[in-house]
Amino acid sequence: MIMSKKNRISLTVSSLAMLMFGMHIYLTMSPKPAKSYDKCHIDDWNRITLEDIPHSKKIRLFGKEGLTKYRMDTLLGGQLRLVNSFVYPNHIAVTTTVQHSENDNITCVYFDCNRKEIPDTRFKSIYYPYNIVQCARRYGAEYISLDLEDGKEIPEPVPMIFRIYKEPIHAISVCVGPIYGNESKWLGIAEYIEHYKLIGIKHFYFTVFNMNEYDRKILNDYIRLGEVELTELDTEYKKEDWQMHMVQQEECLQRAKFHSKWVINADFDERLVLKNNITIEDLLNSVKNATDYTLSVARVIKNETMPEKYINSSQTKNDMQFIKHHLTSNSSFFGSKTIFRSDTAAKIYYHRVIHHYSDQKFVPQIEPEVAYLRHYRTDNENGINSGWQKNHTEFVFTDLDEEFSRKLVENVLKRVEFVYNEKLMYCDEIGRTFRRYKIYKNSFDCIDRNGNNV
Repeated sequence: MIMSKKNRISLTVSSLAMLMFGMHIYLTMSPKPAKSYDKCHIDDWNRITLEDIPHSKKIRLFGKEGLTKYRMDTLLGGQLRLVNSFVYPNHIAVTTTVQHSENDNITCVYFDCNRKEIPDTRFKSIYYPYNIVQCARRYGAEYISLDLEDGKEIPEPVPMIFRIYKEPIHAISVCVGPIYGNESKWLGIAEYIEHYKLIGIKHFYFTVFNMNEYDRKILNDYIRLGEVELTELDTEYKKEDWQMHMVQQEECLQRAKFHSKWVINADFDERLVLKNNITIEDLLNSVKNATDYTLSVARVIKNETMPEKYINSSQTKNDMQFIKHHLTSNSSFFGSKTIFRSDTAAKIYYHRVIHHYSDQKFVPQIEPEVAYLRHYRTDNENGINSGWQKNHTEFVFTDLDEEFSRKLVENVLKRVEFVYNEKLMYCDEIGRTFRRYKIYKNSFDCIDRNGNNV
């Protein structure tokens, strides 16, 4: 049967309508293609997948020693919380607040820039060292989490901190021991940093638990200047102090790797003293092929607490530890600390490196006539290891070099005055536009030039 022209036109229109309706259903029901801002740009450094971590066999062998061999079995019931992750050329390290057995199996979980898990990339690892999980590299991974495979929800992934450098950024930095206790820290922080800066060290890794706002002001100023990197530990425990010492140390070791060639392991109350005009470069070049240097410690009795707040420069100078405290024990290698190469250190135990990646470790002792640590140690009977001074038969008066001390006073005062020397606002410093609204005068919190509230 031959269709009329009118019928053919009607069929064509109907077919077109059905086609358009089908296209509408397809477009509304089918998944939409990813928009450009959903796509992840992957930098060249992140286009790598590795099947294992460096020194895998040695790490698993070290892990068999467990925690108790080195008395690190504290707070073992902690909740898994991720602190940081660091991406290195050949692996990733995730730092946590838990202190699990180093034989516990745990799985690394990788996420892209949109915090979506990257399929088929999980990696089984173990805790080593201590509270650290080392993970293999994965293509495009920018965030990472951990799975204990205990049926619980995995923690929110954390971003990876870039540590892929051909050469370390810093020649030497300081891993500052954990800061805890109720004593004010603001002046001690300024003394500590300015002391080390005077001997040529420009970078510091700090870890804090529960620091008050006043003390944080001075630390924030050094962070602003790029001289301090800060890790804040947040756990479910109401109070965190020396029990988290090892967590802090291992976090600092991971932060320093590929970022600082040498690291001074020094607590907050310890200062490196160089003798006879020796420089820090001279010290580190004094023994060829050294992986660590061992430093003796001379303890200085600290029998007063630090001031709670800044009053004025004269009072602050009198309150400085190195100005007030001088009774000093003989230098001893008992309880010694180390300066170590971050690329060779695998695990730290309080004062020293106990595992090295290299079998060729070489740890010479530095004689106190060359350099030593000056430890301002409290005589508080309620402090950790109280009564320590009874183990020393003689204390003598010692002091820092006169010119060094003068510069240190000057630098500390300059910094604390900048941060803490506050003043009230004069009302005439507020623009006339605001001053004319008298109804808001009580909101200005200002005084006139005679010191009266307006």
